[in-house]
Amino acid sequence: MAKQTTTGGAYANYQVIKNGDTTGSSRALAEGMAGIASTFAQNSKNLVAAKKEQLAKVEQSKRDLRAKQQTRTTNAQEMLLNADAAIKSASISGELKKDFTAAFELKVKEWGINAEIRDNKDSTDEEIKQANAAIFNARKSINDLNLTLKKSQEMQVNAIENLANTQSLGPTWSYNSIDVAETDFDTFKGDLKPGDLNYDITKPFNGAVPKNKMVSDNGSTMEGWNAAHANSAGTTMYLKEKDGQFFLGGSGSLMVEGKEESWKYETDINSYNNPSYSTTTKYTPLIPEASQQVVDQMYGKDPKGKSTGKIDSSLIMKDDKGVEVTFLNPDDGIQYTEIRKDTFGANIIQAADVALSKFDAINNIQDKNNILQSMLRITKEDGEKLWNPNPEIAKPAREELQTAIVDKTKGEALASLNLKEIGDKLYKVSDVQPEKPTVTKATLKEIDRRDSINTINKNFNNYGNIENNDDFAGAIKSALSLGEEFIVEDGNIIQQTNKLDEAAMDDLPANSTEKIYEKNKIVINSSNVINNRNTLTNLLKEKFKLSHSQADDLAKELLNKKS
Repeated sequence: MAKQTTTGGAYANYQVIKNGDTTGSSRALAEGMAGIASTFAQNSKNLVAAKKEQLAKVEQSKRDLRAKQQTRTTNAQEMLLNADAAIKSASISGELKKDFTAAFELKVKEWGINAEIRDNKDSTDEEIKQANAAIFNARKSINDLNLTLKKSQEMQVNAIENLANTQSLGPTWSYNSIDVAETDFDTFKGDLKPGDLNYDITKPFNGAVPKNKMVSDNGSTMEGWNAAHANSAGTTMYLKEKDGQFFLGGSGSLMVEGKEESWKYETDINSYNNPSYSTTTKYTPLIPEASQQVVDQMYGKDPKGKSTGKIDSSLIMKDDKGVEVTFLNPDDGIQYTEIRKDTFGANIIQAADVALSKFDAINNIQDKNNILQSMLRITKEDGEKLWNPNPEIAKPAREELQTAIVDKTKGEALASLNLKEIGDKLYKVSDVQPEKPTVTKATLKEIDRRDSINTINKNFNNYGNIENNDDFAGAIKSALSLGEEFIVEDGNIIQQTNKLDEAAMDDLPANSTEKIYEKNKIVINSSNVINNRNTLTNLLKEKFKLSHSQADDLAKELLNKKS
């Protein structure tokens, strides 16, 4: 047991701590606690402020996002409303309107989705980069679609005009050709086959075509595409997206050389939107241009290089005394001045060579055939010999073409320059004329009519022997350069039309798919001689624009050759 101390404490050296001691540790403790309380209070105050500031920033961020979202929504609505108004006002088919509406909605949606990704603060740099690219592509597509819609309206106006002016096809303009794939052996009654001497692989609708051969369609696809823009019956148009790109296309059918042919076409809208895109191509008339080239070479120039509109003085023939060589023509009473014929001839050859080169540069066989027949009066049958792979056939045809270009260029140049060949010399009308009655100069129209009459007689005479009525009808067909839709039957000429013969089709069985077309019978072999003459006269007037008296005289002359 421990011994107790006299102080009564439990420990040795025990000291009593007096109440109210402010000079020692108690004061320091109090001050420390006060400091801690003050710091805690300040920190609490700062924390509240920081939280309040953070909440304010979050709310502002939410407001900014809502504002951006509202702006995107407003812009999207505005774009769709504008697109909808443009689509509704467009005179395109209902199906094509649906395609445009779906396309605009798709791209506006893509733009909105990617705009949200771009504006999201949690998006990565790569996500933002991809979103910006997607927004750019979407907006570009929207702009391209607007251009396509506008272009389609322009194309429609042109298409309607083209359909109204199809009679001008060939010498002035034509449908563009494209290459199409033929997958099977395409032959029709009477067509040639490979190995035949006159076989021509370049004619997809008028001859046999080898398998898997790309051939020119001679403008038939663009003709169909043109009809589709005009909302013609039996045609359709569509707009679709493929691999991120929009394509405009269509399909339908049309009559090609008396046979119904289907067509289909598709192009990307960027190509379609090109200002130069068109279904047709205009051509500068070859012969008038060649003739003008000769005129420019024959006319003199003033000091500024401008044409004087008169024959160059250096081309006027003079005698040894320097006097112009003149000639008073007893046939018409006109005095002429002799011109250097060798220079004129050289200019004709040069201009004709240029025209021939331009002819060769045309890549559309149908266009070439139109020029041959309309400008040069070369029959379709003779013209087709140009494309024959057999040089023994193609070479003479080529020579005939060159001759025709030279002759036609020369004829128009003579008329434009008011020059005249008399004998083996070339003359212009003299500036000074002896007194004489006024003589009316033949007009270009009259000259052209005479050329037509001469060509008809030439073609008729070149036909060969005429031993029966069918031979005579064949000679008339050849003389008038009638196409393959015309056939000879019982001494008359029959024209196959594109109009269905409803009466004949009513007699067919109910399940028959056969189509029968009306035929126009050009009667030149009836017992009524007057009717034969009238029929031929009217045909000549219609096709060659002859006067009634010219056509009637020619019809009489031709019928007199009938054996």
